[in-house]
Amino acid sequence: MCKFLLLLANRKKCMRILLIGEYSRFHNSLKEGLEALGHEVLLVGTGDYFKRFPVDINIEATLFNRNKVLNFFRQAILRLTRLDIANTETAIRYWWHSKKFKDFDVVQLINSNAINTHLPVERYFISKLKKKNS
Repeated sequence: MCKFLLLLANRKKCMRILLIGEYSRFHNSLKEGLEALGHEVLLVGTGDYFKRFPVDINIEATLFNRNKVLNFFRQAILRLTRLDIANTETAIRYWWHSKKFKDFDVVQLINSNAINTHLPVERYFISKLKKKNS
């Protein structure tokens, strides 16, 4: 990580950096440092739900997580089918903003489930990220 930051510090050109996922304020701290170095940084994530970390583009499933009635139905569907429809809402919110996630010099995912959606959908989104930012 230190070599990465030194490499960025020594570059004269402003880089466009996309950070996906935020669970511990790590990407927020990284964003602040990179912006201080003059880079353009976009932070996408859910804000870790109850911690509410700030993000530039929020993809949190607010419809199912914050509405008690819909959350009740979400929990019932989850118990019956093992399918979390909140993850589907997160996928829709990510897809809605996905046109903005192109032509970045660096893309960093916080973990293997950074978008926080269903595995096949996550794989699809990551493959699209690779194509749009290579």
